[in-house]
Amino acid sequence: MLNKKNRIGNHDVIDRLFRKGTLFKNHFFIFKYERVSGVPSQFAVTVSKKIHKKAVKRNRLRRQVQEALRLSLPLLNIPVKALIIARPDSEKISYEDIIHSIATFFNFLASNAK
Repeated sequence: MLNKKNRIGNHDVIDRLFRKGTLFKNHFFIFKYERVSGVPSQFAVTVSKKIHKKAVKRNRLRRQVQEALRLSLPLLNIPVKALIIARPDSEKISYEDIIHSIATFFNFLASNAK
């Protein structure tokens, strides 16, 4: 599980990310993010009922993404607030693919650092 300081707990922040966040897509996830300063990176993960009908499977995918984020977080040098949305292709994703998708996102952020 992500540390509490690395979780987005405010619905207003999530709404702002939906409306004004910068978009990055890969095969399995949509990342809506904005760069921040002075605070640690924060993330929220959403998995729709379109992905899995059963809550057990949706929660498992959400927990796997959060664990991959927790392990990959030391590699991120740029503080961001990001919303991670599972795409329909992520129905049968492996844990290695989750880690690879997050690493791709972090590499994208590092390459576009201003």
